[in-house]
Amino acid sequence: MKKLARVVLLAAAALGNAVSSEADSTVAVQHFQKDFDNKYTEVYAPSTLSSGTQAKTSIMYPDYLKTMLDANMATTESLSSTFALRATSQNLINSLTEFSYKLLKPTSSEASLQSLSLEGGFFAEEQTNPGQFSPIPFAKYNSQNELSNLINGPTSVGSDTLYSTELQTNSAMSSGDLPQDAKKLVKQPNAVDVKNNNNNFNFAAIIEPTVYKNVPSNNGGAPTNPQWTAAKNYVIYAAQSTKNLSDGLNLNSIQNNPGDVAKLKTNPDYLKFAMTIRTILAIRSITIDTLEYLIAERTPHPNLGIAIKDPNKDKSASPLQVEEYQANQRIKDKNWYASIMNDAPVTVQRTIAIELAEIEHQNYQAHLDRERILAALTAANLQTNLAGSTSLTQQIDTLNTDINNMLPKPKALKSNNPPPQNNKPAIQAPPGA
Repeated sequence: MKKLARVVLLAAAALGNAVSSEADSTVAVQHFQKDFDNKYTEVYAPSTLSSGTQAKTSIMYPDYLKTMLDANMATTESLSSTFALRATSQNLINSLTEFSYKLLKPTSSEASLQSLSLEGGFFAEEQTNPGQFSPIPFAKYNSQNELSNLINGPTSVGSDTLYSTELQTNSAMSSGDLPQDAKKLVKQPNAVDVKNNNNNFNFAAIIEPTVYKNVPSNNGGAPTNPQWTAAKNYVIYAAQSTKNLSDGLNLNSIQNNPGDVAKLKTNPDYLKFAMTIRTILAIRSITIDTLEYLIAERTPHPNLGIAIKDPNKDKSASPLQVEEYQANQRIKDKNWYASIMNDAPVTVQRTIAIELAEIEHQNYQAHLDRERILAALTAANLQTNLAGSTSLTQQIDTLNTDINNMLPKPKALKSNNPPPQNNKPAIQAPPGA
């Protein structure tokens, strides 16, 4: 881990004023490595779920990211990519698991479901703080993401939240004529909460900051990060990333009958439905991964700010802050323009070599960004193709009807039985007619 973050090392070793000398750069990186080893060697800590089941909660960095850092691959884009991959993959797993959970839940107690392993059982994973991923019971995950909670939940109020001023002015209602649940629904929301929660629907809340700043706790607890929370909530609302696609599907009615489950899995309508679900989720993952990458770029990491002048005053920095520092630290320093005029030729050549290396890195990053643009365009085309496939299915049904109408109609079968005899006597004409 001598070169823990190559981009950070480049920034630290640059001849600007980030670190005054090569010796200072080495000290900064060694500090980074030592502090990381001391704090994050043990990347898992026990967490007790509501049922009492012991599970593991990864703290700040998952184990494979720790391995990546040890392997000297911690460029800023790899940090962002790793966290985006984790968030996108877990979202996909959560969405796919909804179907088996709905089938099996009725006869399995919540406790027994929770006792299953994380890989094979009904746990969802949520990211409650930057860099922290925690398993939660699937029932809790579904409850948190119910439509009613996302619109009327205590942390979901916005400028569109409906309320009644009559509750404040009518003493009879306030005293108890209105049920307590109804009072909560019609109570005027807090103005500060409304203002903050409006960022849940605002793309600017994701893209504009270069870092989502940690807010220290007033009581000595862990810091919070409202900007990061709003960015994560934006993905839920914009991409409907936690929508339960199994809603309305009556799977629980057959879960006690394995034969019916087997029949369902070979039913043509089920096969088409399952393919549609997988297609929807596959296309949606492009959007979610892109948004999660933007968030990961702006998520602060502990001690990443040491080599770039500690911009957040807590030793943390986001990958985007490191990139910004690397690109702009010279032009923002008025002394640099004066010093470059007086530097020895060998110093100028060393500066040019570093800048060329940084340009190579930026070209590579630009290539990755262009790939994401292509992916976004591809997602739009895939959506169009999916809509066309639905239309094609309807056209096939219509065409089959037309083909059936063209086929010769089957002739009526001739009967070998003689026609029925008319045994009624003939009507005689009256006399004199």
